[in-house]
Amino acid sequence: MADQDASAVPSRRLSHLEESLQLEKVQKDTFKTNGLLWHPPGGRGIYGGCIISQSLAAAQRTVDDNFVCHSVQSHFLQHASNDSHITYSVRRLREGRSYATRGVQATQDGKHIYTALLSFSRTLPKNKKHVQHALTSTLSQVPNVERANVGYEIAERGFAPDVSPIALSEVSIPPQDRVLRCWIRAPERLYQTGTSLHQAILAYLTDWLALSVVSYVHGYFKFPETFIRSSKSSPIEDTALGMLSTLNHSIYFHSSPSIRADEWMLLEVSSPWAGDERALGSGKIFSQDGTLLATYMQEGVVRLKQDAHRSSML
Repeated sequence: MADQDASAVPSRRLSHLEESLQLEKVQKDTFKTNGLLWHPPGGRGIYGGCIISQSLAAAQRTVDDNFVCHSVQSHFLQHASNDSHITYSVRRLREGRSYATRGVQATQDGKHIYTALLSFSRTLPKNKKHVQHALTSTLSQVPNVERANVGYEIAERGFAPDVSPIALSEVSIPPQDRVLRCWIRAPERLYQTGTSLHQAILAYLTDWLALSVVSYVHGYFKFPETFIRSSKSSPIEDTALGMLSTLNHSIYFHSSPSIRADEWMLLEVSSPWAGDERALGSGKIFSQDGTLLATYMQEGVVRLKQDAHRSSML
């Protein structure tokens, strides 16, 4: 998406998430937040999805309109706070005929908090032949959607994703084979249209249920009680967990024109591995017609309370 003046859109008509993506241009390829940073109650810092989506939005403003993001590879370096703005500096690493690559550095108060590498591909002509296959979801086996994040205070509802739990595999199944399924969408109807906007909001949603799935498959979090908890405290309170903290996050977008982030999407999450105080969370997001929209992977620190004396530092 070529760079546009954020003030051109009447913000009073935008959802909270859309407003958070209205980054202010500081200079060429450098942008800063407008103050809308969500710190979930009980969280160690700003919700990681805010930073992922804003870094994508910043990179999108440096590519031509016919280039669409297909992958995001990112690392969280330090926790961010909502006490000051975040600056996103974009580097144009590649300008190819078919692909463009961007590097994004996020800083706050002079500290590097996040880095990402994003790749964009040129939109293909509809009549061009190419290799194609994709997983599909068996939606006929999925219950109807029921909105369920009623535990959130009004102040949080514009930022906390709208979710509806479906099922978690039986306890008798090994943790690495258990799958958590739910419906998910943006918490408010989106005013703007376009693939870039819906990609950025989808990127925001991918951080909601990623590393934390390890807590469900091992039984530290109850399903669906913890899933639809009140936001007044951290979910790890009263559990054996001492820390859950993201190290890196990767997203692969598929069928991007089909993404409608404010419509219900099916999310399937599992944890293929945990060990050495780390774990992986892997997710797939499908549209209501079964189209695979995105695949993502998150690695993070998982510590038990026996290590509580050093849980505050990575």
